[in-house]
Amino acid sequence: MFALAGQLAGQNATPSLTLLSRDSRRPMPIAVVGGREYVSLEDLAAAFQLAVREEAGAITVTYRGRTIVLTPDQALASVSGRLLSLPAPVVRASARWAVPLEFISRALAPAYDTKLELRAPSHLLIVGDLRVPRLAMRYDAVGTGARLTVDATPQTASVVTQESGRMTIRFDADALDAG
Repeated sequence: MFALAGQLAGQNATPSLTLLSRDSRRPMPIAVVGGREYVSLEDLAAAFQLAVREEAGAITVTYRGRTIVLTPDQALASVSGRLLSLPAPVVRASARWAVPLEFISRALAPAYDTKLELRAPSHLLIVGDLRVPRLAMRYDAVGTGARLTVDATPQTASVVTQESGRMTIRFDADALDAG
C-alpha cells in the first residue's frame, strides 16, 4: 500500500510540509519570510516532543538531553556544542519563532533519535525508515500513440496492469514522492 506525497508546484496557495511516518501523514504549515520557507518552532516541538525555551537572548531546543541553541537574527545553530550554519536566521513570524526549513536536516536530524529525511523541493519530511521513491514522469507523443516514462529513485519494484482502458502502476513502497 502507498500514499502519494507531495504536490505539484503552484497547486496550493498556502504551502505546507507533509510529515510522513509509518503511523501517520499530517501537514505542518510553512511561512514564507523574505522569499524563504520557514516552519514554526512551536509546530516542530509539538510534532517531535521538543522543549523550546527562550532566555538570555537565545532559543534553546532540547530533545532527550540533546540541545540545540539558536540566536535570533543569526544564521547559526549549536547542536550539542557543534556549530552549524543555516541558510537564514531564526525569525519571528506571526508572533512565533520560525526556523528555515533546512533547520530540520541540518540541526534537528543530528539531535533526534529517529531518521529524519527532508525533501524540501516536494515539501516532504520522512520520519523513520520508510521506502519513499522519488518519481519523475515524462510523456512523449509517438506517432499516433504516446509513451509515458516513469523513473523511480531509488529503483523500486513495480507491477503494471491494464484493464478497461486504464493502466495502473503499483509500486512496492510505503509512499511516493511525486513532487
